[in-house]
Amino acid sequence: MTVVEAVRSGKEILANAGIFSSEKESEILLAHLLGQELTNLYLSGNKEVGTIQELPLPEEVLRKFLELISIREKHKPLAYILGYQYFYGRSFRVQEGVFIPRFDSEVLVHSVLKYLRKNFSFKTGQGVFPPPLSQERIKACVRGGRGFIHVKQPVVFEWGVGSGVIIVSLALEFPFALYSGVEKDEVAYKITLENINRFGLTSKVKIYHCNGFTYPKNHIGRKIDFFISNPPYVKKGEIDSLPLDVKKEPLLALNGGEEGFEISLEILRSIRDILNNEALIFFEVGNITQLVREAKSLGFTFEEMVRDLSGEERVIVLKWRG
Repeated sequence: MTVVEAVRSGKEILANAGIFSSEKESEILLAHLLGQELTNLYLSGNKEVGTIQELPLPEEVLRKFLELISIREKHKPLAYILGYQYFYGRSFRVQEGVFIPRFDSEVLVHSVLKYLRKNFSFKTGQGVFPPPLSQERIKACVRGGRGFIHVKQPVVFEWGVGSGVIIVSLALEFPFALYSGVEKDEVAYKITLENINRFGLTSKVKIYHCNGFTYPKNHIGRKIDFFISNPPYVKKGEIDSLPLDVKKEPLLALNGGEEGFEISLEILRSIRDILNNEALIFFEVGNITQLVREAKSLGFTFEEMVRDLSGEERVIVLKWRG
């Protein structure tokens, strides 16, 4: 069986199982086994033996491929099979028991970066020097050297880091900040540490393994300027109607309560004493209108609502005026 034939066979099996992107996923699984970039799956080879799609697959590769197709056919999420998921242009480690990062959540990272860069740019004699900066330039800035005006490093905190994709992406894109977060699930916590180490951020990002509602306030050391969370926001009554793939993910990361915003509201109630005045709060949520109404009653003001690429309301930005 050649590459083309194997992909076609995998596609048919996955399509019959109701997998929407059956051809693409068949290609991804085969490229994964062959150690090929997806874009090269049909292109590599040489003039003597022809392109790779014309060559028969080794029996062992074909056997493993059909095994993976069989696993995916049972709706085990693709990211769990591969052991990684792409997010914000980078590959992150994931595994079963950890919530899989979604492309839509990149809007949350975009939103936070916009405010970080707006509020914490660096002025020099030659104009504004925008992030990201190297650690050496950051140190020079903090010392007030080389014409930089000293500015406070913002404190960025994430509640429920999951696999760490959001806080790691932020730390890589905007290194001039102090980053920390909490995660109570042990599997997710360990995966986050792997991803932090993978990108060389062990001294830059501090994650605490504890309950987000009961963590010691002195873990952070300073009050928070940017509070970020992608909490569970699926309504309890809608859990059973979720796609089979999604229901393979941890319920803890999905169930947002009866109305879908109860956890977000509980978070807002618990963090007011650890926020700086005019701190910004970023939530990826579902029921935005109702959450905004409740947030205002707690002393927060509405800043912005951000839609994702499909036009759905995705991120809410609040401000704390303590």
